[in-house]
Amino acid sequence: MMLPSASSSTSSLELFFKKVATSHASSTHASPKKPLIILHGYLASISNLLPTALGISKNLHGKEAREIFVVDQRNHGHSPHSPIMSYLAMSYDLKQFLDTHGIKKAALLGHSMGAKTALCFASLFPSRVEKVVVADMHPQAKEEKSVAEKYAGYLYQLKLEKFQTRAQVFEALAEKIPYVHTRNFLLKNLVIQGTKTKKLYWQCNMEVLSKQGHFVRAGIYFESPSPIPMLFIRGGQSSYILKSEIPDLQKKFPLAQFEHFAESGHWLHWEESKRFSDVIANFLSQPQPTP
Repeated sequence: MMLPSASSSTSSLELFFKKVATSHASSTHASPKKPLIILHGYLASISNLLPTALGISKNLHGKEAREIFVVDQRNHGHSPHSPIMSYLAMSYDLKQFLDTHGIKKAALLGHSMGAKTALCFASLFPSRVEKVVVADMHPQAKEEKSVAEKYAGYLYQLKLEKFQTRAQVFEALAEKIPYVHTRNFLLKNLVIQGTKTKKLYWQCNMEVLSKQGHFVRAGIYFESPSPIPMLFIRGGQSSYILKSEIPDLQKKFPLAQFEHFAESGHWLHWEESKRFSDVIANFLSQPQPTP
């Protein structure tokens, strides 16, 4: 599954975002660092990674000055909906975000789908990227349908007009999605309007995300080894990045570092939140390698 060329036409969207409290350096002579842009995963939103942003900001406080933005990617959260869903489209959305905010160069942190968006952007616009943190995602293409795609299908198939409360939807999904944490995560997308007569709807574009869910399996390719410093964080209980795949990643990304969270699964930013923020803050604080 190849990524379309950068010449493919796509209309960029204005992404919804939140800017967390900017970290400040203790020294008044310290020059501000490049902003950090945080990108969530499939069926997630700003709310999932906002605690991570706050944790990183707290960790960096007194060490360096760096703005931190958390964005909703297209068809997710409060960002606009579109019938087009691809890493190429999301990369151009990100470029527009940087252009709109006058950001010439940024560090990127992406989890899962967000990690592939960050890598795609780095492949297209390497001069705009300071560093990349890849949280539990391999850039290669996958053929097998992901569990998350199946979840999107379950949610889209629900007849929300039959329900009045979140608890009813939660129980209706129990058979197909038995894990309580997973259902709680997915139902962050559910919005309830009204008091007496309630209307339930998905905040994300569930139709596009379910019908075009195969896009998440697309591979991200670099024409040559990337000179961008990267940090790959993998969960020991997750299969997204295997230990056997690290040597190949090292060839493609010579400046890459690797962290292994042995007890974590795919949601390592939730399972080991403090360590996750600490490791990223430490990576961001490291000086840029000399070419």
